[in-house]
Amino acid sequence: MPNFNGYDNSTIEGFKFDPKKARELLKNAGYDSGSDLPEITLQVNDNGPSNIILAEAIQNMLEENLGIKIKIDVIQFSALIENFLHGRTDFWRTSWIADYPDAHSFLSLFYGKNVPKDKSTASHSNPSRFMNAVFDKYFEKAIESTDSEEQSLFYHKWDSILIAEAAFMPIYYDIDIRLLQLNVRGLPQNAMEYRNLSRVFLSQDN
Repeated sequence: MPNFNGYDNSTIEGFKFDPKKARELLKNAGYDSGSDLPEITLQVNDNGPSNIILAEAIQNMLEENLGIKIKIDVIQFSALIENFLHGRTDFWRTSWIADYPDAHSFLSLFYGKNVPKDKSTASHSNPSRFMNAVFDKYFEKAIESTDSEEQSLFYHKWDSILIAEAAFMPIYYDIDIRLLQLNVRGLPQNAMEYRNLSRVFLSQDN
């Protein structure tokens, strides 16, 4: 998870670029090379060229390093959402913006008890349908805790499990840059990008 509202991810060991290890894992899974894999389709939405550029970069890197060829399927965002909520696609790209300023808003997307038992039912709260009993145990402990430091420890446990289990592949975090005139006063800045203009004023002095 990104560093967010006091959450520090510096102790979380993320993914490492290791094509040799990836080829070993492919072989252990019964594939002598990436070219032996069944056809894989990466679905992305058509909202802007950056999604397609990103998909093509992933496509090129998988083929160059592992010999895996993937197909890119560009569809409308509404159709993409329907597909991954209903489990109709195994490989897709999407993004998430926190609903509130806490790491919980990201980590709660993987709470296993939110996955519907009926596979045909849309899984809104956990679209990846990730399920891990240890993750769920720490999740419940964190939401019951009223101590921020204790919650942060549980968040780190969640984060570590998601990376260890490769529940998803984080690619990048957006960074917003705000430019203000020197005479703008009282404009609050926060990670949620909320705009509260009730106390904003323009000074005559720069």
